[in-house]
Formats: sequence, structure tokens, C-alpha cells
Amino acid sequence: MLQSERICFIATISSSISNAVETWGTLNFARNTKNIKMKIRPIELELSVDQLKIENEKLKLENEALKTERDNLKRKVLPDSENFEYKRMQADVKAYKELIRNNPSVAALQGEKTVLEERLREAKERIDELIRSNENLIRLKEQLELINQNYLEQLNEKEAEVVDLEEVARSVQNRLSTSYFDLKK
Repeated sequence: MLQSERICFIATISSSISNAVETWGTLNFARNTKNIKMKIRPIELELSVDQLKIENEKLKLENEALKTERDNLKRKVLPDSENFEYKRMQADVKAYKELIRNNPSVAALQGEKTVLEERLREAKERIDELIRSNENLIRLKEQLELINQNYLEQLNEKEAEVVDLEEVARSVQNRLSTSYFDLKK
């Protein structure tokens, strides 16, 4: 069995014991409350005010009696200092918890956990470093885009100047060629 499987097995046992204690209390409560019967009395539609008050008082008394019975049943189910089974289960749970704490495989897993926590911390630091590096790259990219945009603007200006110079050169060439033809005639 791997150490992690051992821990899972031990944790499962601990959880099962804890669930057993809870289930024991729930089952006793259910067993004791199963016998409570609901008493519903049909109420006549046409009652006088005095009869309604009397009926209301009877229902209040009956409600109080049922609440008292319910509370008494709850007290029987709740664990107290004289409940031997509950004490025994608590002792078993405590013994299992102590067994889990003193298990050598738990100590080994604690060591592995420490190593993994250290690796996780280093990985988080590396991620933070990469994030900072990425932020620097983003800033550099933005700067390069600005430089590129400025370069493109300068290039467009130079191209406009070249176009203007070409037009000037054509007009000069046209004048020269016209003057040359005029001279030949």
C-alpha cells in the first residue's frame, strides 16, 4: 500500500467511526420518536366564540404536552455522562485519532508534504517571475510598436518627398526636352 493510500484508509476509518457515533444518536432518536402519534381533532365549522376559546386552550395544552414529550425523548437520545455506549464510542474515536497521529507513515507523509510545499512555493515564485518577465515583454512590445509606428510615419514622409522629387524631376526633364526640341528647330 502506498503511504497516501494508508492515510486515506486511516482517514476513512476515522470518518466511519465519527459517522457511527452520529448514526447511533440519530437511530436512537428515530426509535424513540417513532411512537409519537399525531392527534388531530376535527373542528366544527359553527362554534361560538367561547367554544373557540375553550378549543384553543385545549389545543395549546395538547401542544405543550407534545413539546414536553418531544423534549424528554430528545434528552434520552442526547449523549450524557452516564451513557456507557456513547463513552465507549468516544474512547474508540480518541484511540483511533491517537493511532493516526502516531503512525510512522503519517510522519513520512508529513515530510513529503513539506517537500511538496517547498516545491509549490518555488513554483509560485517562478510563476511570479515569469509574470513579471511577461509584463516586461509586453512593455517592450508596446515600445517597439511605438518605434515602428514612428518609423512608418518617417518612411511615409520620405516616400512623399521622393514622390515630390520625382515629379520635380519629371517636370525638369519635360522642360529640358521641350527646350532641347525648341533649340533644334
